Amino acid sequence: PRGLEPFRQPELETRFQRLQDTITAVRNLRGVYNISPAATVDVHLQCAAGFESDIRAVVGQFELLAKARLAALGSSIPRPPMSAGFTLTDADGYIPLEGLIDREAELTRQRKEADKLRGFIASNEKKLTNSSFIDRAPPEVVAEVRETLTNLQKQLASTEEVIRQLAAG
Repeated sequence: PRGLEPFRQPELETRFQRLQDTITAVRNLRGVYNISPAATVDVHLQCAAGFESDIRAVVGQFELLAKARLAALGSSIPRPPMSAGFTLTDADGYIPLEGLIDREAELTRQRKEADKLRGFIASNEKKLTNSSFIDRAPPEVVAEVRETLTNLQKQLASTEEVIRQLAAG
């Protein structure tokens, strides 16, 4: 549509994007740690003043859509003990896991997942170091294996970070 430029509200768009990104990050952490969608989680956000004012303006929507309670918000919010974290462009968020998960069971699950990923990575690396595979496979297949390897390595790094956070808690 044309002629809508006068109706644009960049500040409102930024506020909405921050709300959306924060909700997505909270939901992603719920998935990583298998936190029940029915459980309300506390969220601590360490952020700059602009981010803080944007979130304060939409706190009701945030709490409803993220199934969360904004427990702390500001520039000097410390990371709570045994918490999972996420990073946004201009904020760091933390969700205390105490009472939401069985830390030892989750550590065991994450370590098994890391071992499984290491096996997949080794298999793909073996393919890529096999000159017979490289010479005979179509280029798109080799490229697909390389892409799969890169994705697996990213997943492993993420899983290892979860293990580190859980072990530190």
